[in-house]
Amino acid sequence: MTFVVNKSPLTDADLNNLASTFITESLAKKASLFRVNDNEGADLLGYEASHNQRFGGLAFPYYLPEATSPRLYQLRPDVTKEGRKYLLPKGSRNILYFPPDIERSDLEDITLPIIVTEGVKKVLALHRFSGIGTAKPRFLALGVIGVWNWKGKNSEGVSCVIPDFQLIEWNGRDVSILFDANVATNQSVYAARDRLAKMLVERGARVAFVDIPPSAGVNGIDDLLGKWQEKSNTHTAIQKGLDLLKSSYPFHVDQIKEVVLDGRLALEICPDVRKKCKVTARNQDGEAIEIHSFDVSDSEKRAKYVRKLDYTNQERIEISRALLRLAERSDTLDSTPSPNTATETVTSSFEKLSNGKLVEQIKPGFAFYDPETDSFEIVESVTDKDGTKYEPFIDELLQAEIGGIYLAGKLEEYGSDSELLAEISEYLSHFVDLKPLYLKLAALYIVFTYIADKVMELSYINATGDLGSGKTRFGLVICLAARRGLALVNPTAANMFRIVDRFSPTLFLDEFNSKVNSDDTAAVIQILNAGFQQTAQIARQVRTADGNFKTELFNPYCPKIISSYKAIDSDAFRSRTIEIQMERTRRNDIPIRMTHKLLKESQKLRNKLTLWRLRNYSIDFESKLDNAETELRASGLSPRSIQINIPVYALMEDEELKGEFIRLLQKRDRNLDESKRNTFDGELVEAIQSILFEISEDPVGSERAQWRPRFSDRAPLKGKICEELRIERITASLNKERDREVNSIYVGKQVNKLGLRTRKIRKRKSEYRDKKAVEFDGDRLKVLFDNFGLAYPSDLTAPSQPASVKPMPCSTLPVGTSTSPNEDRKAHLSPVKPNNFNNCSDGANGDIKKLETLDSGSD
Repeated sequence: MTFVVNKSPLTDADLNNLASTFITESLAKKASLFRVNDNEGADLLGYEASHNQRFGGLAFPYYLPEATSPRLYQLRPDVTKEGRKYLLPKGSRNILYFPPDIERSDLEDITLPIIVTEGVKKVLALHRFSGIGTAKPRFLALGVIGVWNWKGKNSEGVSCVIPDFQLIEWNGRDVSILFDANVATNQSVYAARDRLAKMLVERGARVAFVDIPPSAGVNGIDDLLGKWQEKSNTHTAIQKGLDLLKSSYPFHVDQIKEVVLDGRLALEICPDVRKKCKVTARNQDGEAIEIHSFDVSDSEKRAKYVRKLDYTNQERIEISRALLRLAERSDTLDSTPSPNTATETVTSSFEKLSNGKLVEQIKPGFAFYDPETDSFEIVESVTDKDGTKYEPFIDELLQAEIGGIYLAGKLEEYGSDSELLAEISEYLSHFVDLKPLYLKLAALYIVFTYIADKVMELSYINATGDLGSGKTRFGLVICLAARRGLALVNPTAANMFRIVDRFSPTLFLDEFNSKVNSDDTAAVIQILNAGFQQTAQIARQVRTADGNFKTELFNPYCPKIISSYKAIDSDAFRSRTIEIQMERTRRNDIPIRMTHKLLKESQKLRNKLTLWRLRNYSIDFESKLDNAETELRASGLSPRSIQINIPVYALMEDEELKGEFIRLLQKRDRNLDESKRNTFDGELVEAIQSILFEISEDPVGSERAQWRPRFSDRAPLKGKICEELRIERITASLNKERDREVNSIYVGKQVNKLGLRTRKIRKRKSEYRDKKAVEFDGDRLKVLFDNFGLAYPSDLTAPSQPASVKPMPCSTLPVGTSTSPNEDRKAHLSPVKPNNFNNCSDGANGDIKKLETLDSGSD
């Protein structure tokens, strides 16, 4: 039938009323709800408008799945009469209400549970509930017009089940009946539910009841979900709704039947004694051919029962499957918890179970992967051997098509690792213009995000460039393909900490400006500074419900991509990043606008990379990390560069790429060293270096620095004052290159802050007596030179006694002669009287010690 009706849009009052029953405006549009006045409503239902019955109100079209034309309209008048909330057309028959967006295949999919309820609004509320937090619906909601309206009459006037029930595959399906709360007080509603359950059991369904608690204060599930949402939020409403569904209980039956072998055999099961069921096998004439009581949950006993039946092997297989279905539908099985019965429910996005199997959250639920068989399936939850039941997170962030955390939609095969990497590179080059090295690094970083939780430290990517250089596009393209990508702009501190701690996403911070002075910027900087190590925790004060504060720890560890106009002005932060310098592209084949192709291609990569993650998660990655560390150490990189970049380097197979990456890091180290040398501390250490060493420009590494000639015979001794490193001389060296001079008092304090000791020169005849100088400490100087990227000789850490001075026998010691070849001075020592020595050897050694003491300037 084709209806020609005038449709008026829903009013604000209509939308508010629908929202109170958990029905959104978008869902109302999908369901094609509209408003009619009295005359339009009367025409719609085939009535004459009158004063006795008002027809103005909301119209609800009934569609079959995938149909474009409605089968009938149901009307909910604004003004009801005699308790009739809904009106139907004259002469209409009973039919089921199917929610929008379902397909005929859903009716045939017995793995998709069904909830049967009464009324169109309850179906719509359940339909929304079914889809939030999961890409695949949790269940299919169907509605009968009234509690008894699942029945009708055939052409002969005989009562029967309405034809719509034949559209659905019931055999082997889980079905819950969720009527209003008055099922507990209204005998007619109770009886209708019981009869409906028996009818569904006869069709092979496993039936359970869900009751709305009397304490809820509402009658229907739509009102209950709306109440929960109004009191808190949608997430809480969904969680409470799931808890309500978990409270379902099986429909108790006296007998359950399975007909197999094209009607030649009927299996009946009914309760007998505890843990046992009486199973009866009847032939097509209804004669019992085998009756036995046993525990139908025991597979061996079921097999023993089947062997007693005189059938072929293939027929016995069919009988065994039917018997298993009977066992699953029986309510008399052992009620004690089995090893797979959950004793605790935990929400998680990834788990490695005790048997080595893996579960990873994707949009439909969990990807359940078995490494031993390399097989996988999609499940809603999984229970470990210890009884812990794992369920995926329910959060709108995880289900948003655009703007949330991007998950895999399914698992897809990817071929070889090299083919996958090539596909990622092709994806990147299609949407972003990158230099070849940057392209390879970006592709590897995307792969790395899928195993970032297997390493203890990680690096970030910092894309810099002018306006229009493509840094935002670059970050977004990586974010979309990465594991749990999330793009944020100006996030609040509270949300930032909780999102990172809960989901460990691959975080993309666009146009981050560390110069902005705000609490939120400070929070982001905290996360960036601490979030490169798994062991780092950030403590924050959180207000509790009673108004007090408590300390909570947040884990900021996750991969991060940051786009900024310039490199972040922090050497510590820059040392943790792979810097990508973006430039304005001249290519015309890169789309300027965002396209659905980008979303589609990135989704495909996430599907493949998630499977790659599951296949490679159990592989020993430590040996690769060890090899990578050894190779990076040999390249002369700074310890920080080695620590942070080991994981990405370990993924590299191409030796040429390894070399390019090392050269990139070496250049970055040099830039960081130069940046540090431009600080006052850097200038100070460089002044010390220039006093001690001659620096050549051409050689590389430690050969660039040689001791100055005055130290060629003997390096300064540890713990001895080095006159050449006088504070006044260091100050003079500093002021040569400075516009604003500093004084020696300030320089002396800064030298001490660097970990070097200073003392006054006490050498008796030194022209620098009472001047402050640095106490030589080769080990500490080596640390400082390394820290600022300055060269030094390999023999910087000298022995405690110079090699040029050797103990001499007393008879050959030239008394009164200086032992220091480095000083051109007229030092005169008083002759030592012979009677001052009782022993020749002791006297000689003692005299040498005196000479050394005087020469070194010690007290």
